[in-house]
Amino acid sequence: MLLRAATAEDASAVAELHVASWRSAYRDVLSGEYLADAAEGDRQAYWQGRLSTPHHGQRVDLLVLANQVVGFSCVLVGHDAVLGSFLHNLHIAPALVGRGLGSVLMGAVRQHCLSTAPQDPVFLWVVSSNQRAQHFYAKLGAAYVGQTQWQPPGGGSALLYRMGWRTPGEIRAPNNSSKPTPLRGAA
Repeated sequence: MLLRAATAEDASAVAELHVASWRSAYRDVLSGEYLADAAEGDRQAYWQGRLSTPHHGQRVDLLVLANQVVGFSCVLVGHDAVLGSFLHNLHIAPALVGRGLGSVLMGAVRQHCLSTAPQDPVFLWVVSSNQRAQHFYAKLGAAYVGQTQWQPPGGGSALLYRMGWRTPGEIRAPNNSSKPTPLRGAA
C-alpha cells in the first residue's frame, strides 16, 4: 500500500472512488436518480477542476493498493479564519471500510495540518444519518461543534453535523512518517 499526494492525473480515479463511496454511504441522502445518472459526470468535472487548479492550502492524499486508488482525503488548510482547516473529503473504497485505511489518511491530514497550521482548529461536516462516520471521527478525538442544513447535488436536504478538533495535534491518528501497515490479506 502506498500513501502519496494526488496529482491532476488522478482526477478520474478519485472521482470514481468518490461516487462509489457516495453510493454506499449516502443512498438515504442523495437521490437515486442523481447517483445513477449524474454523480459520475459531476464528480469527474469536480475533481478535474479541484486537482488541476488546487485551492489555496489544499492537500489531497491517496492510498493506492495494486495500482488502484482505495482511499483519499482532501484538506483545505486555513480554509476559515475562525473554524480553521477544513477536512473536505475522506473516502475509502466501500469493500475496505473498517480496515484502518481512514485512520492512515487521518494521520496524513494530521501531519500536514501540524506542519502548515499547527495552532488552527480542524473541522469537517458529516451527514447526520452517517453514524459510522460520526463514530470514526469521535474515536479520533473529534467533538460535535454545530450543525447546518445541506442541499446536496440532485436535490433534497440533509442535516450536517460539524465535528472538529481544537488543533491538529488533537487528532488521534497514526504517525505516517513510516510506511503504512499492509492490509490484512492484501498482497
